[in-house]
Amino acid sequence: MLIDRQLAAQLEAADAHNLRHYTTAVGQIVPASQATWALIGDATACYTGPDLPINRAVGAGSQQQWDAALFGELAAFYHQRQLPVSLELTPFCDPSLQALLALGNYRIIRWWSVLAFDMLRYTPFSPSSVQSRIIAAEQRQLWVEAMTERGQSSPMGITMANAAAARSDSQLFGAWLDDELIGCGALSINGEVATLFSTFVSPAWRRRGAQTSLIAARLAYAQAQGCRWATVLTISSSDSQRIVTRAGFGLAYNKVTLEEQRGS
Repeated sequence: MLIDRQLAAQLEAADAHNLRHYTTAVGQIVPASQATWALIGDATACYTGPDLPINRAVGAGSQQQWDAALFGELAAFYHQRQLPVSLELTPFCDPSLQALLALGNYRIIRWWSVLAFDMLRYTPFSPSSVQSRIIAAEQRQLWVEAMTERGQSSPMGITMANAAAARSDSQLFGAWLDDELIGCGALSINGEVATLFSTFVSPAWRRRGAQTSLIAARLAYAQAQGCRWATVLTISSSDSQRIVTRAGFGLAYNKVTLEEQRGS
């Protein structure tokens, strides 16, 4: 897949939109977290408390140059909350940001793969006997229970599931086998880009096509909403990446999360 800087900026903007809404939802359901986000230059810096994996800045350098003052504002956002600076870096980031990072001590803590689906190539498909459809408003708690395996997930997993269900921008989907909800997924739209996220299939029901069915339902929804692109963010080389690739997504680019090494 050929990606230019303009499209990469759109995909990064969709990721930032996704994290902003997660952060807002966490703040609503866990007020003690003091979750908040800030726009700093072209970056969205998110904080959701010390124990959730959303404490990072997304989109930095995707649309503008960075200078020391701007980077200092980003650093202050995290340092004021007793956290090291954490931000994502893509191959399309402005070189000015890379130069500023070189002045500090940062290490890669996570590799991500950004996958994209060209909706101009979309054709409907129904991959298995598993049927996926939109979750009605009165079924949101059922969706959370399925996502968390009836509350057996970690506290972090339970918070993230409740946040996904509470988001004002998310459309929830469920995968059903007969009358049982065996899988979950969600979608949000930013401009012309649909982001697929919060995909989970109960271990007892995996390898039956539930995740592919959830992808198919969300792509159909994105097509109906007039989206030009659909995107998924996965851990690089994960099973999730392989599944969405088989469903027609292509690798747009890889990116990394960098974390400041303080006191070293």
